[in-house]
Amino acid sequence: MMKRKISIILISTLLLTIFSLFALEAQPEYWTALNYDIYVNNDGTVLVTAKFHPFTVTGESLYKNSTVEKELKEGEQTMITEILLMFSKKPEKLKYKIISHLHSDDRYSVLCDIRNTGKMDKMQGAYVLQILIYLNSSDFISHIKNNIYKVKIRDSYTSQNPNSWIDVLNVTFSKDIKIEKVEWEPDFAHGPTNKTKNSFLWINFNQPEAPDFYVFEIELKNFKIVTLANITGKIIDAFLNKNYVYVKVHNNSSYNGYLYVRIVTDYLNQTRKIYVGAEKSATVSIPLPVNSSTIIIELWSDSKKVDTKIFKLREKELPSPLGLSYKDVSLYLAIAGAIIVIISLFLKEKEKREYNIQEYGYYSYPYH
Repeated sequence: MMKRKISIILISTLLLTIFSLFALEAQPEYWTALNYDIYVNNDGTVLVTAKFHPFTVTGESLYKNSTVEKELKEGEQTMITEILLMFSKKPEKLKYKIISHLHSDDRYSVLCDIRNTGKMDKMQGAYVLQILIYLNSSDFISHIKNNIYKVKIRDSYTSQNPNSWIDVLNVTFSKDIKIEKVEWEPDFAHGPTNKTKNSFLWINFNQPEAPDFYVFEIELKNFKIVTLANITGKIIDAFLNKNYVYVKVHNNSSYNGYLYVRIVTDYLNQTRKIYVGAEKSATVSIPLPVNSSTIIIELWSDSKKVDTKIFKLREKELPSPLGLSYKDVSLYLAIAGAIIVIISLFLKEKEKREYNIQEYGYYSYPYH
């Protein structure tokens, strides 16, 4: 009996160990080292090269681990957002371009104090993501005077989670950019570890010494900040067709841009984005899967509500692309078809007459 109990215990322990190993293989716990190279061009564009290297809590590299690599690639959009947050509070308004999607590159190396010893460890290989940022669409840049601008680069990691920070940040400016001043926030954080005339390197061992903002005053010639257009508009009409609400809106401003149409009922709250040309109208459709005779429709521009109306919905036939009802289009097509048939019969009759003329020798050929 005792041997049987011991056997059951040993089998249970073995099974738990096997399950634990499978769980570890399926989803290992890991940290990610964060190294950033930022190159500022004189045209106001910024090339961001983000380098990531995953490692276990005990400091072992997980580079090329298939499970971790799959998870990192699936989270690429989150990484892109974190990069955009380095240059703007509103990443959706920041103009950018993906130069290369997340991929592994054995040529790169990444630095990180993985064992909290106050010494950087070098890990070979990195997952690399490159994005080009357009500073003229950033709300972290401000005009000082003449051609002097203040550019702020935020550590988007430590601003979201106090237990994370950028391990290495290297900011380089093209040689024709004049650097007026270099600062960091908060001021008790440490300054650049190494610097040259146009390059500044921060190596951060912990969160308290890592700046929240890296601040540069630089001279940018032929550079202008984009002013966001103030778009206004109004709701013109709304009707129901086959479980869809169609809302027609008008852009009252002299700028092209996006408006947001929001419908509200007791059971539904949906918003759709629609592009409307300056002083033009456009229609957007929104699903309405529940019966509701009365709805509230709001029109928003950016974060400002510009119009509100309450509609008692009515069923209405959709206009054709020509602006006519489908019944009218069918009628006109039928008339056009009849005309084509009549013309075809007339042409056949004409050909028949010409054939008869040729047969009886009355056709005269032109002179050559």
